[in-house]
Amino acid sequence: MAIRIVIDSASDISWEYADKHGIKVVPLSVTYYDKSFKEDREFDLEKHYSHYETDPNFLPKTSQPSPKQFLTVYEELAKEGAKDILVICISSAMSGTMNSARLAISILQNSYPDVQVHLIDSLNASFPEVFLAEEAVDLIKKGWKIDKIVPRLNELVKLLKTYIFIPNLKYLHLGGRISIAKYYLARLLKKKVITRVNEAGTNETAATVSDVDEGLAKIVQLTTENYTRYPRKFVIVHANDIENAKKLKEIVLSKEPKAEVRIIKTKCTISAHTGPGAVALLTDFG
Repeated sequence: MAIRIVIDSASDISWEYADKHGIKVVPLSVTYYDKSFKEDREFDLEKHYSHYETDPNFLPKTSQPSPKQFLTVYEELAKEGAKDILVICISSAMSGTMNSARLAISILQNSYPDVQVHLIDSLNASFPEVFLAEEAVDLIKKGWKIDKIVPRLNELVKLLKTYIFIPNLKYLHLGGRISIAKYYLARLLKKKVITRVNEAGTNETAATVSDVDEGLAKIVQLTTENYTRYPRKFVIVHANDIENAKKLKEIVLSKEPKAEVRIIKTKCTISAHTGPGAVALLTDFG
C-alpha cells in the first residue's frame, strides 16, 4: 500500500483493527513504582487497574514516545513500500507526542527523501483518533489520494466530540490538571464533574452533577445538543467500569434506538489522568 497509517496508543485502538488494516501503533509509556512500561500489546492492563484497588496512593505518570520510536516505524513502512505515511496523534495541547512525530520526519528524509509524512493533530484523545483512522481506511479503499485525504481528516477533527464523566477528581488533582481549590470545593459540595475536549484540544469543565445517573444522562444531553443532533458514530470509553458504560449505552439507545454503540475499555494513558471509573461518550458527527 502506497499510503500507510500510524497512530499512537493513546487512541485506544484495538490491536485487532490495527493488524487488519496494517496500522502501526506507537506506544506511549507509563511509569509507576520506579518502573517504566510501554503501552504496547504486551502491557498487562488488568494488573495496571488492580493497583488502583490495592494502593490508595497509586499515581501513574505518562510520557510521550521518543522521535526515535516514530523514526523506527517510518523506516519500517518506507522499506515496505509506503510513499505517504499518515500519522494521527493525540492532541498537541495534551501531549508532546505530535512533536516527537514531527522531529522524526527530518531524520527520515535523509534516507528516504521520496517518502512524505503527513501529521494529523486530532485535537483529542482516545477513540476520536480511531474515528480519524477509520475514515482514512475507508477513503484509501475508495481510491482517494493523500492530497484529498488530509484535508478531509482535518475537517473531520472539528466534527468529533468528547464528554467525560469523572466521578472522582482525585487523579485530576494529583496529576496537576485541576487546582487544589477546585478539588476541595467539589468535595465540599459533593459534586462530580463532566469535562469536554474543546476546540483547542484541551479539557475543560462542561458541567457538574450530583450523582452517577445524572452524570451519564447529562453527557448524552450535552453531546446531542439537547437531543437535537445525533452523530453517525457513538463510542463509549470507560476506565474499568463496564456497568456504568452499559448504563450509558442504554441511555443513548433510549434517545436513538437505531444507533450502533461500541463500548471500549481505555488503556493506561487515559486512565492515568482520569483515574478509574471515568466514563466518556465519544462521537463522530462527520
